[in-house]
Amino acid sequence: IQVQGNSVDLIGSFVRLIAATRGVTDAGDLKINARKLIIQDGAQVLTATYGKGAAGDLTVNASDFIEITGAFIDENGNPFPSALTSATFSDGNGGSVTINTGKLLIQDGAGVSLDTSSLLENSQFILATGKAGNLTVNASELVELVGKSEAGISSFLASRTINSANAG
Repeated sequence: IQVQGNSVDLIGSFVRLIAATRGVTDAGDLKINARKLIIQDGAQVLTATYGKGAAGDLTVNASDFIEITGAFIDENGNPFPSALTSATFSDGNGGSVTINTGKLLIQDGAGVSLDTSSLLENSQFILATGKAGNLTVNASELVELVGKSEAGISSFLASRTINSANAG
C-alpha cells in the first residue's frame, strides 16, 4: 500500500490504514509520503501478521512533521491509542518501522510501537512466537513525547513482547 499527499490525516476511533496477513504469505509493505502526517483520536497505521507470513514494513516519509495525538476510550474504559505500529500475533515476524521527518510529535498517550503479542482463540490466549521488527527514527529537527491519555497511558516509542519472543 502506498499513500501520497500533501497532508495525510487519519482522525477518529477505528480509522485504520492496515497491511496484514493471516496465512503463510507475507503481508505487503505500507508506505506514506507526505509533507505532514496527522494521526489522532485513536486512529492507527498498522502492519501485522496473524499467521506464518511476515508483516510488511511500515515507512513514513513526512518532510515537515508527523503528529500522533491522543487515544479513543471505549465505553468500558479501554484505551485505543493513536499509533504507528508493526506487530506479530503469531509465528510470522513483525515488520520494521522507519520514520523520516523534520519533527516527530507524540502526545497525550499516543505512540509508535513494535509488538510481539497474542491472539484470543477459542477462549485461550495464544502467545506469538515471531520476532518484532526494528524501529528507526530519523528526525532532522525534533523528537518530542509529551503527556498521558485520559486512561493514564504515557506517550511512547516502544519495542515490546509479552512472552519470550524477541522484541525489536
